Amino acid sequence: MLPEGAQVVVDAMRAALAAGQFGLVFQPRYSLADDRLVGAEALVRWALKDGRSLGPPDFVKVAEQCGLIGQLDAFVAGAACRELAAWEAELPLPADFYLAVNVSPLSLAGPGFPAAVVREVGGPPSAALRFELTGSAPGPDRGFDAMAELAAMGAGADLDYFGTGFSTISTVQSLPAGRAGIHACFHVDTGTVEAIVGMFHNFDTLVVAKRIETDGELAALRRAGCDEGQGFLLGEPVPSSSFGQYLRPGAASGLR
Repeated sequence: MLPEGAQVVVDAMRAALAAGQFGLVFQPRYSLADDRLVGAEALVRWALKDGRSLGPPDFVKVAEQCGLIGQLDAFVAGAACRELAAWEAELPLPADFYLAVNVSPLSLAGPGFPAAVVREVGGPPSAALRFELTGSAPGPDRGFDAMAELAAMGAGADLDYFGTGFSTISTVQSLPAGRAGIHACFHVDTGTVEAIVGMFHNFDTLVVAKRIETDGELAALRRAGCDEGQGFLLGEPVPSSSFGQYLRPGAASGLR
């Protein structure tokens, strides 16, 4: 059952998906070993008619509760693939560059999510696209089958914000992931970060520190052995047309 007043959001969200009011911005991701740009995360935004823009905390939970999350996640994957193809044609991307998109466990557990992605993309997703499984809801085992199907098409499989929400050690064991994101709430506890990094490295999984906002956090995360970093200190989310600015040498001011 939806919370009181949520139906208004649901109806507006359905109309916005049909009208193309959802779009993406892109935040760069860097190697913490050598400061190279290695990828980006595609972040969905809802552009309201009054000029305001809403982020995922404003609508994802309602989308999960009302059954729209699969459609939204498939849209994001398709839009991300189209932007990635344009970048590959126009920008000097690093050879190992990847683009990450979030996917809810409820999308994966729903019927036909990989097929919906193929329809949105117009074919198999790019090998440079990586699906990050969020911990926003419980993930039934059949969701891992969908991730395996997407991986068989060539896409990557990762974990997002390990240690928050419903992500657990069993998730790590059930879904062999190439990367795992850790939440900013762990940044202040170097010992915890070191333990998490050590665990994931034992699984041959890279660790991505997200929401890095201070020089102190960055230094501590480097010492703890985090492989990659993302956050406002390193680069703000920007529209696709502006992402080329992050390909210039020294573009990430926080890494200097």
